[in-house]
Formats: sequence, structure tokens, C-alpha cells
Amino acid sequence: MVQQLILNTLMACQPKLPVSPEQGIGVKQVPESTGSSAEVPPSTRAGDPPWPSTLPAPIGLDRLRTFKPTDIQLQHFSSRVLLSDLSYYNLEFYEQSEGNPEQVVCERMCDLNPDSNAGPWYLNDIEDCEMDLIENWREVVGAVHEQGREDLLPQLGVQVGVVQCSGGLIRVMFGREATTPAQYEALDDDWGGYFARLAQEEATAVFAFTELLDHLQRWEAPASLRDWCEQIIDEERVHALMMSGLAHRNGQQSAVVQFPEVNRVSMKEMATHNALTGCIGETWSAVLLRYQAEHAPKYNGVFKRIAKDETSHAEFSWVLHEWLMSQLTEDDQAEVLETMREMLSSLPEYRCAQQIGEMSSEVLGLAWNSFSKEVRTILAA
Repeated sequence: MVQQLILNTLMACQPKLPVSPEQGIGVKQVPESTGSSAEVPPSTRAGDPPWPSTLPAPIGLDRLRTFKPTDIQLQHFSSRVLLSDLSYYNLEFYEQSEGNPEQVVCERMCDLNPDSNAGPWYLNDIEDCEMDLIENWREVVGAVHEQGREDLLPQLGVQVGVVQCSGGLIRVMFGREATTPAQYEALDDDWGGYFARLAQEEATAVFAFTELLDHLQRWEAPASLRDWCEQIIDEERVHALMMSGLAHRNGQQSAVVQFPEVNRVSMKEMATHNALTGCIGETWSAVLLRYQAEHAPKYNGVFKRIAKDETSHAEFSWVLHEWLMSQLTEDDQAEVLETMREMLSSLPEYRCAQQIGEMSSEVLGLAWNSFSKEVRTILAA
């Protein structure tokens, strides 16, 4: 299950390709089935790519409002809506809402708004959403999917609207942590600091799984879970040593973590903690590491090794999830699942450091949308 979830997410996070005016489709390339012979409308501003001639001409593009500057302090975000964003979902998705379909479209465009990824903070719990789209956007989106969105994608970087949204900002951590947060040392944002930070996280994972093992023994959990947890502790120790070595090799001398005392929690609290930092956090971390293993300029083998182990740790988290949930009442189970759905409603914290192979903010949005849908499907089963 975890392997397929990760693969589906990676397949869905293909980056949008840059568009140049020379990439427009000529009239001779219009498929006979469309019957379209509309002229390509002029661009709305210098440097914009031409409107794909195979699609119905946009109506009302010149009447779209201008968008305000993003203001992080006021938690206000605004950007152009591109056809590549609007056509990310098909019409059936937009029309499935029984309430206010226009609000669904607006909030989805806010989710894809790159300006809402304000550093380590991300927009959550959208309070207000305003959007202007071209009048015939449904016709255009339908034509995109009818002709094949993947084939047209290099030409869909054209504006079709403006979206403005506001709401609460939230930090969402990923990867397993202890139930009591550790205190980290500040590090430089370079290769040395990056691996030192990973060493900190791996050392924290050793502590977190040791804490978890203590609880599993106290609760007399199945021996298979306890043995698996002990194996993971050994793997996390190896990871911490690997990352520390790479940190030193790249000029970082320390990776200090101050650990708290082992925290005693209830089974429900552990079920919630495992659901968030294990099922969601570690599975998401495996996605990020798999991606980084393919895109990092160096140390690809290290990332592949860590990604493989992290996938196994995510699988453990889901197995543990099933056992913990079986020990809870139905009301407690419902609360745990609702907490997971809440976490899936917002993008996770991420540096977007492409120079070391991490996802761009654009790819991150695509990946998280796919990942959250996959996990929600699992939760609904």
C-alpha cells in the first residue's frame, strides 16, 4: 500500500514546463475532431505565451481584475490563475460539490497558489476566497481534458483568472518526532548545515522510536511490532551516523539535539501521534526523499538508501496504526481520523531548495494534492 501511494504521488508531481511564445500550436495542428478555427487572441501582457489555438478562445480575459500584492502579515495571498492550474482538475471534480461549486474552484486555486507558500508557513483554513475567471472557463477546461492535458501542458501557462484568498497560517512538520519536541541547534543553509539538520532529525527519530518501544512493551503489543520497532531504532542510528559524517565532510562540526525525558502518553495520544508523524509524516518524507534521490546533484545513493528505509518505517507506522486503532473506542477512532484529515488539508513545511534536489514550490503543490487524496482514500476505506 505504501509503495503504491508513493509511486502514485511521484507520478502526479510532474513539474509544469516553461513556455515560450515559439511553442504555440499552429492552426494546421488543430485536431479534426475539434472543428475549431478560432484565431489566437493576443496575450494580456508582454512575455505571456500565446493562447493554444486548439482551444476555444477565452471570453472576458481583458476584463479580469488586477491582483493585489501578497501580504504575509495580513495573511493575504493573490496571484494569476493559469490554465495549467485550473485544468489540474477535470469538470467532474469541480461539479461534484452539492454546495457552492464556485467556492470549491476558488479554494482549489488557492491551494495551487504559489504565493500562499510563505516560507515555512502555509495558508490553512481559508476564511475568504475571491476569484475572477474567464467566462467560458468550463468550456476551455473541458476541451483541455478532451484533447489530453499532458500533451497540451507545455502550452497551458496562460492566464485565465485571478484568485485572492486569506486565512490562518500553520506550520506542519513531517517525519516522526518524539511526543515531546526536542530543541534543535540553528544551522547554516548549505550542504554541511543540511546534513547536520538531517543528523538532528535522525537522532530525534532514534529517541522517538525508543520512546515508542517503551510504550509498546508497557502495553504488551504484539511481538512482531516490538521487534520491528527495535530494528528501526538500529536503522535510525545508522542514518544519524551517515548524516553526521556527511555534515563533517561538508564543514559542519556539530549537530546538537537536546532531548527531553521520555514522555508517558495514553494509547489514544500515541495513536494520534503515530497517525500524524508516522502514517502521514514518514510516508510523506519517503516521497520527498525518493524525489530527491532522482534530482540531487550529488549523494543520490545516500538519499536512495534513506528513502528505502523511510518507506519501511512508513509501512510500520500504518501497521501500528491498525493495531492502535483496534484498541480504541469508535469515538476515539473517529477523532484520530478527523485529526489526520485536518493535517492533510494544508501543505507541509518545506524549504524548496532545488540546488540540493528538493522539490520546487510548484512541484510540492502537485505532490501534496496527490498525496493527500491518496491518504484520504485509504482513510475512507
